[in-house]
Order: sequence, then C-alpha cells, then structure tokens
Amino acid sequence: MRKILFYLFILLSVSSCRLLNPSMMLKTGKAYQYDKLNDSLSPKEYKISPNDIINFRIYTNDGFKLIDLTSLNSTGPSTSSAAASLNPTYLVENDGFIKLPVIGRIKIAGLTIREAELMLEEKFTKYYVKPFVLLSITNMRVIIFPGEPGAAKVIPLVNNNTTLLEALALSGGISENGKAWKIKLIRGNAENYKVYLIDL
Repeated sequence: MRKILFYLFILLSVSSCRLLNPSMMLKTGKAYQYDKLNDSLSPKEYKISPNDIINFRIYTNDGFKLIDLTSLNSTGPSTSSAAASLNPTYLVENDGFIKLPVIGRIKIAGLTIREAELMLEEKFTKYYVKPFVLLSITNMRVIIFPGEPGAAKVIPLVNNNTTLLEALALSGGISENGKAWKIKLIRGNAENYKVYLIDL
C-alpha cells in the first residue's frame, strides 16, 4: 500500500498542472526562453489586423469642410444632427480586406493608420476632388490576468501609446497574490506571438 501511495505521490508531483490546477493558463516552464524587450527601439505604430473595427470618414478638398463655418455660434462650432449620426464603422475581415463604399473590397491589414489613409486617398481620387480620409480603430483592447482566479479583464484602449503601467492601472493593478517581478507581456496571435518577462 505504501508503494502505491509513494508512486501516486511521485506521479502527481511530476505531472502537469492539468490534474492539480486545471484552470491554470499561460504558464511557462522554468527553462522557457523569453523574447528580449529592447527599450532603445522607438514604439512601433499599430498595424491594422483582421477583426479590427474601423471608423471611416472621407472629405473632399483636402478636408476643407471638416468644420462647417456656417454652423458657428457664440460657443464655437456645432455639428448638425445629420453629421453627428454619420459615424460609419467597417470590419476588417479575416482575409485582411475591408468593404468600403464606392471602391468596394480592398486589402488594409498590415498597414498603419497613416499608410491606410494615404492609400485610400489615392483610391478615392477617381471619385472625389482631393479626398481627405480619416481612419481610427474603435475596438483596440488588451486582456489582463492580474493573478487572481476570475479576475481577468478586457480593457479598451483609447490611446495608441498606452503603456504597460497604464494598462495595469486601468485593470485595478496587480492583485495581492500577483507577482510584480514576473509580469508576462504577450504580443501577437496564437500562431505568431512573443512573450516578454518584465520585472516591475
């Protein structure tokens, strides 16, 4: 009987976390080789990805009419109800294409916001005089696991240059049982990702 208990103890101690902690996620082994985070590099611009939701606006004459001078009042410019209701959004599909009015489907994934704006302005020159395109991504977000079971949060990002500390602060900070010296930052998707280890 002691032999069976001994072998069971050995089996449990060397087995994976599936038996003892079946809900554990994102665990790395002791010998895991983390990617190097190079602080000297300037921040990279966000590149549009599939499933991004894009806010798309187009104006003519290099955006001359962005502010309607006829609707100025004593408190400043006012937007008409029609203009305020026109805030169309478009989905970047899984193949990286987006379907826009007039020009139809066009590949946009992999471009920065500025690159996409310039490319679309060029495409729309066939239909408008000096087109001026404004794009923004409305569903940028980060997922944070602060160290407590059931405490994960999806944090929407308003700024393109949100730092790790800002994202942690938005989530409520590191939990009491969290490890500030062992923050894992994961960038990319399930097929192509990098894992960085950060000591705060």
